[in-house]
Amino acid sequence: MGETTIRQTEKRNSLFKAHYCPTSLINKSQFKRISERTSASFYNVLEGLMFHFYSDDGRILTPPKELKPMLKDSFASFYKLIGHLRFYYMADEIWDGKTSIIFYADNNQLAAITICEGSFYVVFDGHNIQIFDESALDIVYEKLSKTATVNQRRPMDQISVDLVEYPSGIRCDMCLLHISHNRNDYEGCRKFPIMDRTCYYGVEEGWGETVFLPVICDGKQCYTKTYKCLEKKGFKNCLECGEYRICGDCGVGHDPGECNLGITAEEITSLILPYCEVERLDFIAKGMTHGVKLVLNR
Repeated sequence: MGETTIRQTEKRNSLFKAHYCPTSLINKSQFKRISERTSASFYNVLEGLMFHFYSDDGRILTPPKELKPMLKDSFASFYKLIGHLRFYYMADEIWDGKTSIIFYADNNQLAAITICEGSFYVVFDGHNIQIFDESALDIVYEKLSKTATVNQRRPMDQISVDLVEYPSGIRCDMCLLHISHNRNDYEGCRKFPIMDRTCYYGVEEGWGETVFLPVICDGKQCYTKTYKCLEKKGFKNCLECGEYRICGDCGVGHDPGECNLGITAEEITSLILPYCEVERLDFIAKGMTHGVKLVLNR
């Protein structure tokens, strides 16, 4: 890491520094028990094999897939939990590049994750739950929904969608390339490559390598295949079709759990939330199943 980046890192907010140690997530006796169950080889893997890079402000950024060798069978549940937190809550991620992730929302800690060999701990509001597989995720989701404050939750108008306007669930109006974000000297287009690198670089080959181009979208450019697919099948939207989880023609969506660890709530809102089509449609479907009337229009 260059001298400039080191200086930037040293100047970071004291809150980030204070939470970078995994022991800040759990008490000493708990951490000792976790450490005793974690082999030396695990830490060698952490130090030697994970790919990291750094944001312009010195944050460590890591593709979640890099943790798969350590988390083993618990990786799928880790991946889903990260995606859930990003979609439903407004939290900055404080990631130490090793074993500790803090989710900080509305000036308070929303939740924290400590990674162990083959499992991870989720800590929030007095709860400390060890996760080995997906069987415990619903419990975590339910407890989080009860303890999170209104200001820590994402606004309804970000996670819902007007399916008449956006039939696949992708929110063109939230994308930084949309005309509404570029009325002032292509402001959105300038932010896009910076945030794109932060969120997606290293996740897949070639991702996160966009450059600034003064080209704006007036909406629906990502919907070409979607409209053709819906017309062919005779449906008004992808939720009505019901095959949006397996169909390859319903847009350019991204899984919120796949993007780099260590990103901010603003980056998630700008470069991940617009493209969470599956999560949006699942959210609407769940509301319909439980008889909840959702406000689908912006």
